[in-house]
Amino acid sequence: MKKHPIILYQAMKVQDFMLPELLNQEEIEERSAQLENWKIIENHHLVGSYQFVNFASALEFTRRVGEVAEDLQHHPEIDLEWGQVEITIFTHDRDGLTDLDFQFAIRVEEAFNPREGDEVAKFMSLLEGGDLLEKREAARKLGALKDARALPLLIRALSSDDAALRRRAARSLGRLNDKRAVDPLIYLLENGDDILRQYAQDSLVELDRLAVPGLLKALESQDRRKRKLVVEALLEISDEENPQLNR
Repeated sequence: MKKHPIILYQAMKVQDFMLPELLNQEEIEERSAQLENWKIIENHHLVGSYQFVNFASALEFTRRVGEVAEDLQHHPEIDLEWGQVEITIFTHDRDGLTDLDFQFAIRVEEAFNPREGDEVAKFMSLLEGGDLLEKREAARKLGALKDARALPLLIRALSSDDAALRRRAARSLGRLNDKRAVDPLIYLLENGDDILRQYAQDSLVELDRLAVPGLLKALESQDRRKRKLVVEALLEISDEENPQLNR
């Protein structure tokens, strides 16, 4: 049934009423005082600029910004480069700045500077910039905390020159319940370090069904030792509820 023009007009007015109001210059200046890494551009939009020591850290921060955007249902433009993330935000429906833009910017600031007591952020920082003993302990602890934010750094740690750090990172990856860990762990099954290969296999088993597609594909490997580890992992994962392994 066709809606009456008056009803459509009223609906549009209600929708317009629900949008946040544009801020005036005084309100913009007051709210901007809470922000450290943001600039106001022509009183129309905010631009945040964040620096990082490498691409992995910048990428992980971008992921956290995406979580903020989804939570607020307010989506920015994001420019990701090596070691730098630039974010632009304004309220499109109002063609300017509203409280929603500053809420978003404050949440991004919190993502960049996590609250004291955020153990995951603390150990991620140690894994990236601590001394060798701190890095080893951080790799172990991040597995125990089971937070996927640590995944990119743990994958990077697999390339460390330190065997103990590589092994701890491999074991921790299995505890994150994240399928992105599967391919790096399968790659380790060809490594010359027997202990590292065993830890990688244990982690793949712990990832359970998440690891099955990758393991099945790895059966095509020409490396006999790798195929043996893959079969053992699949046998440990196999159960009645896994149709891929019980055909």
